[in-house]
Amino acid sequence: DLAQLRQQPQQELPAAPYIRAHWLAFNGKMPRVPENVEPEEESNLEEEAVQAAKLAARRETSEASTSSAGSTFKRAAREVTTSEQVLVQPVPSESLSVEQQRYFKEIVEACVGTDDKKRSEGLQSIELDTGLQALLPRLCRLIADAVRLNVAYHCMSMLIYLIRIVRALANNKSVRLDHSLHELLPSLISCMVGRQLCLRPEVDNHWALRDFSSKTLVILSMQNKKDATLRLRVYRVLKKTFDDPTSTYAQIFGATHALNEIMTHQERFDCYNRYLDLTNACHPSAVSGLSPEGRAEAGKLYTVLVKLETSMLRSYRMFAESS
Repeated sequence: DLAQLRQQPQQELPAAPYIRAHWLAFNGKMPRVPENVEPEEESNLEEEAVQAAKLAARRETSEASTSSAGSTFKRAAREVTTSEQVLVQPVPSESLSVEQQRYFKEIVEACVGTDDKKRSEGLQSIELDTGLQALLPRLCRLIADAVRLNVAYHCMSMLIYLIRIVRALANNKSVRLDHSLHELLPSLISCMVGRQLCLRPEVDNHWALRDFSSKTLVILSMQNKKDATLRLRVYRVLKKTFDDPTSTYAQIFGATHALNEIMTHQERFDCYNRYLDLTNACHPSAVSGLSPEGRAEAGKLYTVLVKLETSMLRSYRMFAESS
């Protein structure tokens, strides 16, 4: 028995276990390697081709059987499968309870209503409430749509109420606005650099709305720490209005404060020549020949530009000496 055991061939030792890395996805596509499961593309294409052929046949039959364009469109829309429809990804939002829906309705009505006491209570609730995160997508969508509509109709009072809601949200420490800035920032910029925000620009105080929106924009820009390019993008949008020779004094007034707060020393140095041109153009001696409304607008902008003189001159001297 021992002799037979010695004559048998020896078995190979099992290989030592090891881990090998491979790509699960590269540039949005799964590489075709043995470790990855092959996608069933051919079968899917065949199924889609069959479904498309059946759908085309049903459409031809329905169009031949009726001459009504409306009924044909409705029938074709019902027959379109889900894979053929264009789907737009909505803003992620949580389902609201009955209590949350009632609170949302009441808080919005209070903030844009005519009762000053309810409005102040509503804004205070938005500023202090710790459970607004679930309502935030719907509230920001409402603000963006309302600002767009009221800018078109020059309803300044409603714009003031809406921007106050944005300021209350910005002051709420328990609310994360990172995923809603794409709706809030355009609304603020529209109230800052809009060409006409009210029906009577010579009488209504649209300057306060522009200044308040500008300061709110600065707060939101400074609070956002995740997107490093946000400040630069806001700067480019406002600088375009600041440098545009066709911009009115009111538009430049709305962009000036926010620019001064978010600009770096290098960016102030780049804007210094334009700053000097505006300061000279708005000087009381240079606008003496304008209409009373024109002199009033130039005086508003000149007051803001004079306040920026120290910071602009400091940045200019800093880079002028280094160069």
